[in-house]
Amino acid sequence: MMPAPILRAPADRHICRLALFTAAQLRRVDSIALADLGQILGDAADRRRVPRFTDNSQLVRIMQRLGWQKRGYAGEGASKSPLYVRVATANLQEAS
Repeated sequence: MMPAPILRAPADRHICRLALFTAAQLRRVDSIALADLGQILGDAADRRRVPRFTDNSQLVRIMQRLGWQKRGYAGEGASKSPLYVRVATANLQEAS
């Protein structure tokens, strides 16, 4: 019996491409505001490098799977955005 394919639909492939691109962008930083990451991904989508993300919750799920956690906010007033930081793998296992 053949195993079921991991990527079953075009949407799965789009999410995978978006997650890989996100991981590449986050590799260089230890913290990032969600708005800044959204801007980076939006610009990349405009240049057709990656699919456009559907909403911030999709980005949050990707970041959490990559080992990032929300730690407060960056900015003030209208520019206030959740701040995400890289978390060590050992800390992720303790939180589970």
